[in-house]
Amino acid sequence: MPHSFEGPAEAPDADPGPTHWVNMRWQSALGWAVTTVFCLYIAVGMTVATIVSVIAVAPIAGTMMLLALAVIFGLLSWPLVRMTPRYSTRQGVSVDGTGITLAQEPKRWFPGRSAHIPWPQIRGISRDRIVTSSGDSRTVRYVVDIELNEPLRDPQPPGWAAVDGGRVRVQARKARQEEILQALRATRPDLFADG
Repeated sequence: MPHSFEGPAEAPDADPGPTHWVNMRWQSALGWAVTTVFCLYIAVGMTVATIVSVIAVAPIAGTMMLLALAVIFGLLSWPLVRMTPRYSTRQGVSVDGTGITLAQEPKRWFPGRSAHIPWPQIRGISRDRIVTSSGDSRTVRYVVDIELNEPLRDPQPPGWAAVDGGRVRVQARKARQEEILQALRATRPDLFADG
């Protein structure tokens, strides 16, 4: 559960200073990668089976069914392949003297997404760990909560961040959560509940 706190509303007077970058590339991409590879594998396998059955002069009905399956899996694969730039583009959390930027850069047909949060808009920062259970399985998600003084206007955060009214939640693996917290603490330790 996140901590409750009140931080200063104003950023200290300073130049932008050093920029801390935490790489978020391939974040949450395992399910997408496995599904894409599986669909492409089936589509290629069905295509090869169709070609072999045509060469071997198999009955036309079997050939048409294999071809139909290859087309179906090919069509299922296309949206997954189209998502490739979303996962492979340069993306991450940038922290500097002006604020926090959550960015996914444009790549090929992916237009990119970003949200900049200036320091005066940030009330506090905390970490959270969300545990969900379903039957025998248990899922742990690590998040960095950024509490805002007011909701972001027209937010376009990357897929691994969510804007929920007056809060931005950055979902990350445990090691990345620690990197993000270190970068934030190095720049603005005053925004943490424990100072």
